[in-house]
Amino acid sequence: MRPKQGFPDAITHPGLGIFSLSENSDERYDLSIDWCGTQTQISLSIDNIDSIDAALLAATSITASSGVVNSQVASFLVGELLPSINEERVAQDKATLQPDDFLKSISLQMITVYKDEVYEFLYGDGDLLGGHWIEVHGTLAGGPTYLDTPG
Repeated sequence: MRPKQGFPDAITHPGLGIFSLSENSDERYDLSIDWCGTQTQISLSIDNIDSIDAALLAATSITASSGVVNSQVASFLVGELLPSINEERVAQDKATLQPDDFLKSISLQMITVYKDEVYEFLYGDGDLLGGHWIEVHGTLAGGPTYLDTPG
């Protein structure tokens, strides 16, 4: 992948490191980070050259408050998704999952941050939803706002 005209090949942040141009998009820059004890990818979504600084600020903010944001997202996932998963499990004569078991079953794949401090967490479903992705969308100021399970 080549960057858009006028866009850099990489974006350097003094505290986080070097975000390389994504292999999949000319509007994303990726960096592997330690997120609450798990290695994951943080991705900057850059729609225009003027949005780089704002996206870096959003990345700095979310990583600085990783523990709080991670807890908010985990609680949101448990509240929004676990009841329906457990209903399905009961219908299939399977044991229900406790919140900790549910959270251990899914795997964080990527966090995307946008210039306006919107974020998107992307999880692998651990085969709890037939191979669908789990996306949690939110804002740094307001926390998680909605969940999607594209598939």
